[in-house]
Amino acid sequence: MTRPVLACCLVLLCGTAALAEPPTPIQLTLTPAKPPTPALRYQLLPDARVTISGDAAPIYKEVTALLAKKLHRQNAPLFDAWYQMPVDQLPKDAARKLLADYEDVYALLDKAARCDHCDWGLLDRLREKGIGALLPEIQPMRECAQLLAVRARFEIAEGRHDKAVVTLRNGFALARHTGESHTLISFLVGVAIANIMEGQLDVLVGRADAPNLYYALTDLPAPLISMRRAIQGERVMAYGTFPGLFAVAADLDAGNMTEKELADAVKLLQGLNDKEINYYVDRFRLGRNILSKHEAAKKALVAAGRPREKVEAMPHLQVALLHALLEYDAAFDDLVVWQNLPYWEQRERLADLDKRVRANRRDDADAPAVGLAPLLLPAVNKVTFARARNDRKVALLRTVEAVRYYAAEHDGKLPPYLGAIKEVSVPTDPVTGKAFGYRLERDVAKLTAPPPDKETPNAANTVVYELRIRK
Repeated sequence: MTRPVLACCLVLLCGTAALAEPPTPIQLTLTPAKPPTPALRYQLLPDARVTISGDAAPIYKEVTALLAKKLHRQNAPLFDAWYQMPVDQLPKDAARKLLADYEDVYALLDKAARCDHCDWGLLDRLREKGIGALLPEIQPMRECAQLLAVRARFEIAEGRHDKAVVTLRNGFALARHTGESHTLISFLVGVAIANIMEGQLDVLVGRADAPNLYYALTDLPAPLISMRRAIQGERVMAYGTFPGLFAVAADLDAGNMTEKELADAVKLLQGLNDKEINYYVDRFRLGRNILSKHEAAKKALVAAGRPREKVEAMPHLQVALLHALLEYDAAFDDLVVWQNLPYWEQRERLADLDKRVRANRRDDADAPAVGLAPLLLPAVNKVTFARARNDRKVALLRTVEAVRYYAAEHDGKLPPYLGAIKEVSVPTDPVTGKAFGYRLERDVAKLTAPPPDKETPNAANTVVYELRIRK
């Protein structure tokens, strides 16, 4: 579970090509429709009326084992093709037959979705293995997401929209069960699953007899997937990577680390080294830096509450490492606080934090001699944007459904501007904190979510809908 793995997850979410390509408009032809009565006839997450007390993780593991027994990888290319083709082109007879063979899988996914929690057991693994912890359960959840998406598309193609909503409900539950775990990798997989489900909602709302899902979308939590556990797990992972060091760090009255523990810490630092920060782990320069900053490091540890006599007796390397942990924890606390803010507020703060932590500070007398913070602090800027994209999509779909509601009340006409919609509230853009762009030109309305400030529009940071009313 390393930084390259995290980078791969980001590529899966955004795609490298998307960073250069202009956004392709999502074209929807809408049927005017009011939301249903009662308001939550349709729901995109299970509520207390259908949830059960239980852990979803063992059930998802059953699904993974069952897929292996079914030799699902042989059918995977077919599911992939059906996932990508327009729903009206789905071979219904073939799809019906194959999906029937997966009824036991879908039954388990439905049962798991209705569980009130999901514990993958990652926290204990992170404490024990640190960055060496393996996450074999997480990646198969993407296959489960595709299975649910294909079933929803088939149900949409057959006009069984109530069934499709239930299938998508199970998909959103899967996204939260996967994403609200204790690593950023699992969080990003959960975000990717939510993206898949949101894409199927685009298909559904554009159908001729689609129900209006404004209230179902409004009922979704914001953020859709919390990052709190993932962030906390990253700190536990760092602690688990240096077990001897962090045990001492947790005890202000602790004595000296053993020679083996110190040697292991140096090896781990070398293992985490990359070309951008190799200054910190070059043995010669590291030793020289530790000597030159020893007095400042001791002073910082005493100020943090450690007995002076204990600090004076510690090896120089231990003092340097504990000093580095003070910086790491302080920076991590800032990260935890800032990631809770709305994206347009957190963006600059997190960028400044990242820049400050990763700055070349070798000549800064107060900076730790060992750079643990730049080595271990996760760069969450792109991760928080991935979360914001999820929430932006929900807000855009709510806006589309508000447009359908307006049209139902105004003789099938598109609103001249978003402020004209009085039937329900129109959400703001979770990325910018401002109103979505909207322009009506004859019989086409363009609904736009622009990029964050100072970014060039591309397929990863901009969303454009072109809306028409079905005649």
